[in-house]
Amino acid sequence: MSPLRQLATTPLLARRVEPAPPPAARLPEPAPHPILRLQQTLGNRAVQRLLQGPEGEQEAAPGPAGVSPAVEAAAPETPAAPPLGYAPAPTGLAACPDAPPRKQLTVTCPSSSTGPLVLPEPSSDRFGGDPDRARFARELAQCRAARVVKEEIEKRYRADTEAAKKRATAEAKDETAAAIQAAAESPDLDPKDKRAVSRAKARAAAAAKTAAAQKIKDAVQAVTRQDPAVVEAELANLYEEGYAADFAVTLQAALARYGGAWRNTAQARLDKARARITKAKRAKPKVRRGETPPAPKPPEQITAEIEAEVAAERCKQEEWLLNRLEAVGFGWAVGRREQLDFLTVPQAAAGLKGFNPTYWVAAADLVDIPAPLRDQEKKMPGVAPELADFLRRLDADPATPTFRAGNYAGHGGGSFDSRGFSVDLSLTTALDRRGFWDPATSVTFLLAVDRTAKAMGARWRVLYDDFVVAQQVNRATGVRNVVFQGTVSNGRLNWHGPDPLILHFHLDLEIDQAVPVGAVCEPEVDGGVCEPEP
Repeated sequence: MSPLRQLATTPLLARRVEPAPPPAARLPEPAPHPILRLQQTLGNRAVQRLLQGPEGEQEAAPGPAGVSPAVEAAAPETPAAPPLGYAPAPTGLAACPDAPPRKQLTVTCPSSSTGPLVLPEPSSDRFGGDPDRARFARELAQCRAARVVKEEIEKRYRADTEAAKKRATAEAKDETAAAIQAAAESPDLDPKDKRAVSRAKARAAAAAKTAAAQKIKDAVQAVTRQDPAVVEAELANLYEEGYAADFAVTLQAALARYGGAWRNTAQARLDKARARITKAKRAKPKVRRGETPPAPKPPEQITAEIEAEVAAERCKQEEWLLNRLEAVGFGWAVGRREQLDFLTVPQAAAGLKGFNPTYWVAAADLVDIPAPLRDQEKKMPGVAPELADFLRRLDADPATPTFRAGNYAGHGGGSFDSRGFSVDLSLTTALDRRGFWDPATSVTFLLAVDRTAKAMGARWRVLYDDFVVAQQVNRATGVRNVVFQGTVSNGRLNWHGPDPLILHFHLDLEIDQAVPVGAVCEPEVDGGVCEPEP
């Protein structure tokens, strides 16, 4: 087994950690939330005891040979990292933790591996064996539970009340039938006296009705709301287990999507370095005129020197591959932190109702994305003519930040699947510390999308996983135009940021069919565009 594969199965905190490189752009630092203030005052371990209870925290497992000495995880003397730029918790909602900072992992050099480079294999331990990430997931689950426990209790109370009412109603129905039958068969009645029997049954039915109403009332009143502490703990455990499973499948899906390209990139760098080193080592030494050239080195020595330098280069590429996987783990934590705000922070915006494409576009009528806006040179599937026109108008707005657009076969979800009204948009601006585009630029861009859509009588929806951006845009438009989607479906990533989890804006556009001059559009779906009348 190569050192890289050994390292990849080791808890991440058992590796030497280097400071992360400075970001390209930073957001203004918001005031730290209460958890961070406690961390700064009491130290991380004290805060963990407050948050986790008496069971304490999980320690990092020791790493194998060939790995740099472990760094103590979240040592008390380590200062808390500054907030990453999340939206402050509204009044009444628990303040949730930041994702733990991204680590810069290293491998022990020189590498003893030979042959082609291999991808790191994610650890089978929970959260990759990283205690920082495990604590974050636990705290995030606890925070999520704290935010939704009241709603969950009321939901369960309503369900329990309805169930009790149904049980009491069913029992009362049987009791009513039995009471009526008993009244009709009373030995005090002459079965031939139909009027007397009828009166007895009516009296029994009336009494049973009153008893049934009381029975149902008593059953409902007997229902109590569940203990908030018990429900919150139950929810926290459920969410934490969900995060653990989700983390594992996200890493596997990322390897499936990016792994081949990562490996090819690293291998190409290593091959190029080997060629450069080999050429230099085997070249004849340059000497000045009149000087005696040094004795040639034995072939074995040259080969050994080449392999020594190549081994050092191999370490760099193995380390680069390992940190690609670490970047995915960091992105996962950031994304799940954003998702929590999407799920629990109220937004004063209406939902998009009846949002669907307006007509079927015939394949022959699809058009290319405008050339200056394409995000790649290779041929892409076409889009609806109205969407192409929308992109041109959006680009023509001087207030619109520079963007690029892309498409692929089968684009769009739900009613937009393969309809030609979906496109992926990307910005050229810098990323913030979380891995999203600069929020201010993103808000400016999406409000330009809104202006263009309104000018064309269209409605729009964007999938983008930055709540800070979504909250501002949705507040401005009054509609939930920006929503979250970050999941793994059938083993495939379906995320919308942060980088490297497919950072992009997915745009769906609901727009009426354009009517050429002199044309008449039929109201029914005809699979094509409007044609001018002869």
